[in-house]
Amino acid sequence: MKRNVAMAGCFLGLATVVALGQQPPASQSPANRLVTGKILYVGQMPGGLDQWIIQDLRAWGRYQVSPNSEGVDLTLRAYTPPRAQRPPQLEQMPMPHRAEKPPQASSLTIQDWVTGEVLWRARIVMRKQKKNENVPPGPHTEIFARGMKPDQVAERCVTLLKQYVDGLEREAVPKGR
Repeated sequence: MKRNVAMAGCFLGLATVVALGQQPPASQSPANRLVTGKILYVGQMPGGLDQWIIQDLRAWGRYQVSPNSEGVDLTLRAYTPPRAQRPPQLEQMPMPHRAEKPPQASSLTIQDWVTGEVLWRARIVMRKQKKNENVPPGPHTEIFARGMKPDQVAERCVTLLKQYVDGLEREAVPKGR
């Protein structure tokens, strides 16, 4: 009896070690969470960019856009650098009047809501794209936004995301089907 209990414990321990050593299923990989995700929250962004992105995401139809960040699969947020502040000794000095531009988002990220892991990032570059410069869609991409309006930036963002997710779906389908 003791021998059977010891052997069962040994097998249980071995099974645990083997199970822990296995790779997570493909559906758990970061890229596949973009494919399997259903509900997406879009955070507030400068210049009304979030409303344009929501509109383009709804037109695409891939994700259900949620107004609440709780319990979603993915979150899309913009990182906006802080405004440069004037040193206190210069605060009292008059400055030439210029129309102050709102801060621009410098990157957009999609994160897994549960783990917080970044699954996709688009860096917004404030220059024009060069003729020979090709930026393929991928987990880290760039949007050349010089001269673009927020609706055009949003359209480019969703287009690059769509191309990347479509490529992931093609990779996930086994060959021969």
